[in-house]
Amino acid sequence: MIGGSERLARALVGMGTAEQAAASVTAHLDAGADHVVVQVAVDAPTDDPLPNLRALATALSL
Repeated sequence: MIGGSERLARALVGMGTAEQAAASVTAHLDAGADHVVVQVAVDAPTDDPLPNLRALATALSL
């Protein structure tokens, strides 16, 4: 990572499967966060993010 810490980036940004991202969101909430911003990645700007959002919502039991 240029100009930053890989460890810090991974601590702040949930990466991986929906279950891994959900674990990251849950960890932030458990640590006292009252807001967590979620943005899912897609392969191309024209790809539909809804399937990824649905998978994350399912992993978070929403």
